[in-house]
This record gives sequence, C-alpha cells and structure tokens, in this order.
Amino acid sequence: MNYEKHYKLLCQTRQQLNRQKLPAGHTDYVYYEWHHIVPKHENGSDEASNLVLLTAREHFIAHWLFAKWKRTRGAWAALAYMGWSTKELRKLDSRQFGICRAAASLANAGRERRSLTEAEKAHLSACNKGKSPPNKGKPMSQDQLAKISGTNSCHYGKPSKKRGKPAPESARIARRLTCIADNIAKHSYLFPAKLVTPAGEMLELDSVPSLFCLCENACLNHAKMFTLLRGLGNSHKGYKLANAKLSIASIARQNKYGHLFPAKLQSKDGIKLLFSNTEELYSLASKNKLRFERLIAVLLGGMKSTGGWRLHN
Repeated sequence: MNYEKHYKLLCQTRQQLNRQKLPAGHTDYVYYEWHHIVPKHENGSDEASNLVLLTAREHFIAHWLFAKWKRTRGAWAALAYMGWSTKELRKLDSRQFGICRAAASLANAGRERRSLTEAEKAHLSACNKGKSPPNKGKPMSQDQLAKISGTNSCHYGKPSKKRGKPAPESARIARRLTCIADNIAKHSYLFPAKLVTPAGEMLELDSVPSLFCLCENACLNHAKMFTLLRGLGNSHKGYKLANAKLSIASIARQNKYGHLFPAKLQSKDGIKLLFSNTEELYSLASKNKLRFERLIAVLLGGMKSTGGWRLHN
C-alpha cells in the first residue's frame, strides 16, 4: 500500500471542501480538528496552506497513514497521543493500538533523556523570578473552607463513638496473649539467649514470655529485640547480644559466600586488608558505612570498586 499517496490525497481532498468550524449549538455543527499536513515535529508551520480541517476519524487515519509512511519516532508518538486523548472522544481498536504502542516503544528504545543546558536553566530562572503562586493573597470561599475543615461531612460535630473510651482490660490481655503465642511459634529457636544490659550486666532469657516481661519493664520494642536475637542488629536501647555463637544471618552469609574467602581488598588510601570469612567483611561494611552486597560484588568481579575499596590481586 502506498501510504504517502493516500495521505496526500486525503489532505488535498479535505482542503478542497473548504470546511468551517461552527459553534456547538449550530444546526449544521460537525466536529472537526485542525491537522498539520507537515507535522510540528518535522518543522511544519501554522500557515493556512499547511492546515486542514478533519473529522476525528479522518484525523486518526491521517496520523496512521503518516506514521506508516515515515516510520519516525515523532510520527509514532503523535499517533500514540491520538489514542490517549481524553478531550476528544476517540477509540482505537486493539490491533491498531497494540501496533502503535509497540512501534512507539521501539522508536524510543535507547533514547537518552536530554538535560537542560545552563542557558535554559538561567532562562527559566529569570522567567520565574519574582513570581508568586497564583492563589497567594486570595481569600478562600466558604465552600473551600468547609471542604478543608470537614464541615460538609454528615459526621461533623458529632462525638466519636470510640473517642475517650479505652479498650477493656480483657481485650488488651487477649491481644497480648495472642502476640506471645504467635512469637512462641516463630522464635522459640532463639532461646536460651544471653544479653548484655546497658549497665554491663549479663542477662539470660530462657523463653519468649521472659523477653516480653523484659520489654514491658524496660519499655523495649519486642520486634526490635527479636531482630537483635537473630543477629540482624547491633543493639537496642543499650541491650546487646552476648552469645558467642554465630547468628542465623551470619551462618547464611558464610554458607552463601564462604567460597570467596580468603580475600584481600585495598582501600583508596592504599591500605591492604586480608579477610578470612564473611563476618570480617561484614564488620568492615558496618564500620565504614558500606553495603555488604557491593563488597561481595567487588569480590565476584561485578564491580571494580565501592567506597574506594577494590580487589587486590
């Protein structure tokens, strides 16, 4: 099919009809749209010789023919916008819309987004300098104030049924017992456990309920304490894990990345360190605020360096 021929024929025949845009209430009203014969994205002008009035369907067909003829990114993008229009009541069938979106995606593939130049930034800054928001200094109407304050709601001014009424003691105890039971099922393997208190004393916990008692007496967060027992945290409000055995997270790291050790890294200052296991590398990451995963990527060869640390051969 000769898309160029049909596109030009469509534009020429519709120009010869000398159509006019009439107001919506007119008896002879027909919905028309202005179409640029040479599109804007190809440096088309707004002169009368480059404009033609088309119906919505003809307008879509014109863009469809032009896109199939030129096959450029701008042509496919213009056709895609025809399908996304909400002001003008148009509808694409599934086949046309699918081809259009796929072609627009392919045309945009590998395209780098252009950043503003310093001249453009200076121009935008000069245009907005001294301007204030359009609603600044304008008083709000009573309807706007009522909408913001909620006075339009049917519940405005009525007291809440639950406000000021604490939950019954029986309900609070039931929720706490349910929480303890759930954590017994999930975290019993963490006990017995030894903690170091903020005062430096040793504290032994033999079960989940004993941890909940400690949390209630010392105002601790039980979820953070379980995280501490799993070895995923350093401390919580001064409480630290005192167990000498490796945490579950440490064992998992050693099982996954143990084959990479021993390994030697060099810092940007020329310091060379030898790491015999994952915990030594994890300690380095914690002290220097580095990501452990990125250090592993350096050891695997996926990254050259991170935070100035690189692999030393």
